[in-house]
Amino acid sequence: MKPSFKKIKMLFSNSLSSVQFVLSFWISLFALSAMITVAIVMFLKFNNTLTANVITNSVQVVDQVMMTLNSYINNTMDVSDRIVTDMNTYFISDKQAVVDTLNTAYKLRDDIVSMTVFDEKGNVVAAAPLGLEVKNNVNITEQDWYRSSMQSYTPYTFSPPHVQNIYKGKYNWVVTLSRKLDLYNSSISGNAVFTIDMNFNSIEENCSRVTIGSRGYVFILDENDNIIYHPQQQMIYSSIKNEDIGFISGKPDGEYVQAENNSVVVIRSLDQTNWKLIGISFLKDAEATRVEVISFLGRLFMIAIILVTMIAVVMSRRISKPLVRLTETMDKVEKGDLTIHSYEDGFYEVSRLRHSFNHMIDRINELLERIKSEEQELRKSELKALQAQINPHFLYNTLGSILWMCERNDGKGAVVMVQALANLFRISISKGNEIITIKEELQHAESYLIIQKVRYKEQFEYSIDVDENIKNCKSLKIILQPMIENAIYHGIDRMVDKGKITIRIKDCGDTILMQVVDNGLGMPESVLNHILESESSNSYGIGVKNVHHRIQIYFGKEYGLSFQSELDEGTTVNIRIPKIEGDANERKSNEDND
Repeated sequence: MKPSFKKIKMLFSNSLSSVQFVLSFWISLFALSAMITVAIVMFLKFNNTLTANVITNSVQVVDQVMMTLNSYINNTMDVSDRIVTDMNTYFISDKQAVVDTLNTAYKLRDDIVSMTVFDEKGNVVAAAPLGLEVKNNVNITEQDWYRSSMQSYTPYTFSPPHVQNIYKGKYNWVVTLSRKLDLYNSSISGNAVFTIDMNFNSIEENCSRVTIGSRGYVFILDENDNIIYHPQQQMIYSSIKNEDIGFISGKPDGEYVQAENNSVVVIRSLDQTNWKLIGISFLKDAEATRVEVISFLGRLFMIAIILVTMIAVVMSRRISKPLVRLTETMDKVEKGDLTIHSYEDGFYEVSRLRHSFNHMIDRINELLERIKSEEQELRKSELKALQAQINPHFLYNTLGSILWMCERNDGKGAVVMVQALANLFRISISKGNEIITIKEELQHAESYLIIQKVRYKEQFEYSIDVDENIKNCKSLKIILQPMIENAIYHGIDRMVDKGKITIRIKDCGDTILMQVVDNGLGMPESVLNHILESESSNSYGIGVKNVHHRIQIYFGKEYGLSFQSELDEGTTVNIRIPKIEGDANERKSNEDND
């Protein structure tokens, strides 16, 4: 019983003294305090910012609509002024000129339904469009807009929206601008009234396409608080929707928050008409404000995180020193020093880490020694196996060419080929060295080209272009010949025209680029994409893959072969190796002995 209690007590004591417990306790405590502060500030800031942004957005939208409507009304008044000026000029002598003026203005404004001049008895003096006639049973002098104009002391009078049904064949929903005229020195006796019927759809369109937020809208009231326009006018007339006109009535222009439905009301007066433009928006639709609040909260949370981090750093500095020293030891190991060990003492976790770290270092050293030994043996065996694959393959093809020439009694050509073959084997053997100079590799490649050129009876020509300063640099042997072989067998052999093979060797700084270029038939994309795969068994032979593998085994994965080819255009083989100016064979031998 006692040992169990002691064991439990020890585990509990280790937990309390762990870095994780101490850091978690303090970070949690201060994080909680910061979050509570953030929550309170967030709530207050959210409400204030929400209301301010909704009001600002609503005012901007309503002011824009007000400017549009005022501009539209003022433009119509300007038209009226220009026409009245012309009337004062032409009614003296030419009544037809007035009719022409009305019709010209009518044609220039699609939103004008009609323009008419009535005398004091209600008779039509001039009208547009042409042919406009008043109904027989209509008394113009009894119309509300006519009386308002005759009795008004203001230059302009605007009627509420109404159906203009005084003309034959016309029943347009219009707003009528009317004004009393005193055509002095004219043929008209007494006063007259000039009217412009504006299609109410123009005013309605300017209001209906406006939204404030996702549900807000604007509407228009006249001086008696009657609704002139509302986007949901039919629903209001049907008592399906109710607009709180009482809240708006009597209030001057301004912005008001209606707490009952959590909305913002903006009131603006329109010039010349005694109409009021009302904008309604809802606080819940303030998406822009929500974005602003989120941004604010983000900044606030960053401050909270910095505060918590500073507190955590101060509190953990004293207890984290052993971990810091252990980390410094790990950094030395990361830089390659595998002889170092850690001797840190401290918390329970630090002791466990130290023990595991030291065990890991010992295990890594053992594995590195084993891998190094196995890798050296593997490289030797792979090089021998790859070389064994290349030599029989090349010898078989070359002897086949000599045999073919002997059968054709071409003794001179056979002698040239045998001499070239002897030179090939001399360089191939190269006293057992895997590395030769680029000059020797070129001699080996040119000997092969001489053999094939004799065999193919000048079916192709070749050229060699090499930078002189790299001829004595080192290269893996027999890497050009397999590329030339493929260029002849798969590129030039089936050509009707004479082929061309070009060998280029360039100095590229730290690397050397060898290129074998032919103008043969090229390779299809399906072959080009898989030519270096070890599983590939296409007709391009094992030589290409073996050269690629030999280069990568000897120099590393960043070197090797790459291909460019187009059908009926030719193929370019790029061989990239490191630039080695010293005795590479001696260096290779030393590496293997190590």
